[in-house]
Amino acid sequence: MGHDPLTCMPLNIVEQLNQTYTILATLKATECLFELYPNAEGFHVALGTCSGRDIESVQPDFMAAEVFSATHPNSNQKLKKEIDRMAMDSSKHRYVFFASPGYFIGRHQELERPDTGVQVYATELI
Repeated sequence: MGHDPLTCMPLNIVEQLNQTYTILATLKATECLFELYPNAEGFHVALGTCSGRDIESVQPDFMAAEVFSATHPNSNQKLKKEIDRMAMDSSKHRYVFFASPGYFIGRHQELERPDTGVQVYATELI
């Protein structure tokens, strides 16, 4: 038995690891977004199992992102699902960030679907 890294509620140990790494990936993704948009007014970050976008700009409809960690970005079609979700978003700039072993940090155009306009980036695991 594990614990949720934010609320300390009891949680399956595998889900605890997933949540912990996703939180870390979200923080790294936010750091990347500050580098991409140094003049942004800021970002709202939803950590844990909150509903809605994982990261969004304070400026409405400027930028939105989803973030996840997994052993592979295609595990359980996670990358496809997140791209589909972001493709429907009204923001001008849309991203999916993931943390998975074996992927270089940065943009992965080979994982993108050009018809969606969603950019895909890998973040550090830690």
